[in-house]
Amino acid sequence: MRAGANQTTWGLAKGLAVSTAVGLVLGVIGPFGNYLNGTPSVRVAYWVACLWSGWLAFGFSLPRLAALARGRAPLWLWAPPTVALLAILPAVISRALALWLWPVVRGVSVLEWYGQCLLVSALITAAVLWFTRSVSDPAPAGPDASSADPRDRLPARLGRDLVCLRMEDHYVRVHTA
Repeated sequence: MRAGANQTTWGLAKGLAVSTAVGLVLGVIGPFGNYLNGTPSVRVAYWVACLWSGWLAFGFSLPRLAALARGRAPLWLWAPPTVALLAILPAVISRALALWLWPVVRGVSVLEWYGQCLLVSALITAAVLWFTRSVSDPAPAGPDASSADPRDRLPARLGRDLVCLRMEDHYVRVHTA
């Protein structure tokens, strides 16, 4: 097996394991009024299936789309429409499954259902992007720390014209023009 395929298999297994664990927790606590519907085992099965569908939508697509967008478009521009589009699959699957298990759910409008799914998807996506940003994005090239001239240690955007140096506790505040 190739290293890339092995890594993909590991990512799939890890995503499904996390989805299963979160599904177990959600099945027990029953969010969105779900605690009123059926036994804990039915709720757990529902939530695990819903989270697996979310993982299938986001776990495979989002990393690839993020890689395509990197350097081409800022995160704030591509992520919201992507999340809104990807949230459709888990919304459809979760609604169909809920209607099959609990017909009383018909009282919740499709738009409200999608809105709840979009909110959960956006929060999870934001958390994943936040926690993986430092791992996936290399640090930008910084100032030259090996230079003897302290001005070479400043970021280029600050310039090299020093106005004053001010000592503050254990560091020096540099003021440039």
